[in-house]
Amino acid sequence: MPPSKRLRLEAQRVLKERVQDIADKKGIKLRFCNLKECESHIHSIDSPCANIRMEIGWPLGVPFVHPHDLPNKAKLGFLEAYEPGWTEAHQNSDRLVNTQLTLTATLLLQVSCPYDNAYSTLYLKL
Repeated sequence: MPPSKRLRLEAQRVLKERVQDIADKKGIKLRFCNLKECESHIHSIDSPCANIRMEIGWPLGVPFVHPHDLPNKAKLGFLEAYEPGWTEAHQNSDRLVNTQLTLTATLLLQVSCPYDNAYSTLYLKL
């Protein structure tokens, strides 16, 4: 699965499992901002979303928009805020996958055809 898709799915999962649970326990209805609007007021103390962000522990500097709409870098900040160690754990799994892909070899064999001295190429994926 492409890294950006995995990030999106993980962010949606954390939203459902962690953030929504926190909001429900505190009686908060999550009303996300538009990305452009939130980027302009995110650092303001009296922004429309400041109280909600503070109540649910939304990460500083991450716009208060639905995680699906966050840029990938902000998704990482969001995931780390609610699941500390997420980035390191998933970077290690990415390294493992990349190592496995590197070890996958393609062999090229030339097989001689006894009847007409022609050569065929056979690809084997290990």
